[in-house]
Amino acid sequence: MAKKARSARKSPRPAAVPSSRRLLSRLSSFMDSSVDAFVILDEDLNFVSINPAAREMFGLTEDVIGKNVADIVPGIKEAGIYDKYLSVVKTGVPLPIEDVAPGSRFGDIRLNVKAFKAGSGLGVIAADITEQKRVEEELRRKEEHFRSLIENSLDAVGVLNADGSLRYQSPSIQRLMGYTVEERIDRSPFEVVHPDDLPRAAELFSGLLQRPGDTVRSEVRIQYKDGSWHTIEVIARNLLDDPVVGGIVANLRDITERKEMEEALRESEEFSASLLRDSPNPIIVINPDSSIRYVNPALEELTGFSSSELIGTMIPYPWWTEETLQKTGEAVKEWMYRGPTGLKKFYAEERFRKKNGEHFWVELSTTMVEGDCGLKYYLTNWVDITERREMEEALRRSEYNYRLLLDSTLDGLIVVDAETMKVVFGNRRASRLFGYGSVEEGIGVHILDFVQPEDRELVVKGFARDLFIAERRQVYELKTKTREGREIWVSALATRIEYEGRLAVLLSIRDITERKRAEEESHRMEEQVRLAGRLAAVGELAAGVAHELNNPLAAIQGFAQLLASKKNLDESIREDVEAIYSEAKRAGRITGNLLSFARRHHPEKKIVSINDALEKSLELHAYRMKVNNIEVHEDLDPDLPMTMADFHQMQEVFVNLLTNAEQAMTEASGRGKLLVRTRKAGDMIRISFIDDGPGIPEEDLKRLFDPFFTTKEAGRGTGLGLSICYGLVGSHGGHIYVKSMPGKGANFTVEIPIVAEGQNGAE
Repeated sequence: MAKKARSARKSPRPAAVPSSRRLLSRLSSFMDSSVDAFVILDEDLNFVSINPAAREMFGLTEDVIGKNVADIVPGIKEAGIYDKYLSVVKTGVPLPIEDVAPGSRFGDIRLNVKAFKAGSGLGVIAADITEQKRVEEELRRKEEHFRSLIENSLDAVGVLNADGSLRYQSPSIQRLMGYTVEERIDRSPFEVVHPDDLPRAAELFSGLLQRPGDTVRSEVRIQYKDGSWHTIEVIARNLLDDPVVGGIVANLRDITERKEMEEALRESEEFSASLLRDSPNPIIVINPDSSIRYVNPALEELTGFSSSELIGTMIPYPWWTEETLQKTGEAVKEWMYRGPTGLKKFYAEERFRKKNGEHFWVELSTTMVEGDCGLKYYLTNWVDITERREMEEALRRSEYNYRLLLDSTLDGLIVVDAETMKVVFGNRRASRLFGYGSVEEGIGVHILDFVQPEDRELVVKGFARDLFIAERRQVYELKTKTREGREIWVSALATRIEYEGRLAVLLSIRDITERKRAEEESHRMEEQVRLAGRLAAVGELAAGVAHELNNPLAAIQGFAQLLASKKNLDESIREDVEAIYSEAKRAGRITGNLLSFARRHHPEKKIVSINDALEKSLELHAYRMKVNNIEVHEDLDPDLPMTMADFHQMQEVFVNLLTNAEQAMTEASGRGKLLVRTRKAGDMIRISFIDDGPGIPEEDLKRLFDPFFTTKEAGRGTGLGLSICYGLVGSHGGHIYVKSMPGKGANFTVEIPIVAEGQNGAE
């Protein structure tokens, strides 16, 4: 079939065919070295030539030469592209197409196709823009992270309102067109569009407004500030419905040079030279010995090296870095020295260094160009991918910094899916707080697993009410548990968010366990202060009552003694008078105790034996203990030191405690055992009263020393006994406390400091 195609090319043809052949001859070197697919068709759209890139990209072979493109490309006529190609041949007007090519050995690929008149036939250049499309999509999703990169892009980026006015313009507009941002903001971009292109541009804009989310691509001529006209490739997308953007985003790229190269293709006599000279991509021609034969201006501009500095230079080239030399240098040398017997092309992505020391990235393709006598030279094409690599690196750094920021915060952060209530994201602080070795271990855990069972319903209802109904942020303080079951208190700020397209809750969690403990301690201290305040108030009241009762009691005692002294008094009456006198003295002692409770001056202290005071108190209670079946065991330290104390006040304290123990055991079982013990404990004397009575409920322990608090029946106790003891012991600088559990008796302990004579005791 190939022979038949060649014979067909040798048969007489219109004058345009030789022109196509001459063009083909001039283009052959460029076509062979091009990284883009390049196809030449005659005026009837029969294949004349295909370059290696086209064979590689579409799986074509030399068998297609002479065949019609409609026989090789399925669906080209149905899609209307065949007629458009014929129109380009007739009119000479180039045709840009963006398409998807299925069925290549690499799978489906995205193409940017340019069809233009070449001689009497048609030239078609197809560039693989699959990677470009992938990067564009990635940039679209991450565009807010790369705003600074966009503003410094070689392309200009603008955002238009629905009325066509320009709301945002990247600073690169000045570098591209000469206008400052201020000169273009709130102006219509159509003001600088060429009059011949204006109707089509307006029509495309109007149509795009009706298609939210759609993208259009077009080429228009734009007048720069200096008055020159340039061809601009415009890619516009309707993001008016996007809450972040709210406008039409337009990317403007000056493709004037590319258009000029297309024009150079049509000017067959100078095409090859102009392509090299005017190519926006750097191009290098290298001799077989690795010396540089030619560099185009784009390479000079990119690297900063002039052609005079580069011509004749051999490996290693001045833009190579140490990394290039180590990683790629030997491979390139081996490939070049192997010559035509090896692979025909070499591809790589490399990081090079400019003359001024700046680094840049290129995608390079080097092709062996052979002649009749063997290898003629190497043709290398560069594509500057610095911006793309910087964007990819910026994305990587952004994600790393974002994670580093989250992991550095003092608060735990957890994202909970609103539907499943499971953890979908967390930082290291949160994982450590709840006992997980890594963040990954906590992903997928149900949030209620951290909550105490009694609080789970409250948490679920709170989330529903505050976040999904009221739409407000809310702070919760609750007791949670870790993976090991340890209880901790946390403060959680809950905020409704959207995470990866789903409704979620962001929890900012802080461990407040220590704060809660401090609050409990503070409450305990407040309770002690409150108790002291109540005792002070009762003291004032007791002082007043005692003073009021003392005078009438003194009169009663005086008159009773006067009556009892009469010799002619009947004995029965005398006994009654003596009873009156005895009870009046008892009432006097009670008022004395009240005055002692309210005393604001130092008690009358002297060196006393605590054991003596305790024994006298036991003597007073010996009879009552015996009749009530109470066994009293004394364990008094014979070496107990003397101390400064008020003997009678100590006796009052001991009598009160003995009375309480006796009554508790008698009422509970009619019998009991009481152990009374004294010991020296450091610089204190400790007196313990341990009974086997019914014990004291936990809720009563906190109020036991409150004035007027009693657990006895009405009329059987005043509730002042223990509060008086509390005051008397406190006036000696001591302590009184109790330990008890229901059913296990009670242990009242009094601690009095050891104070030698001449020392100042506690108030």
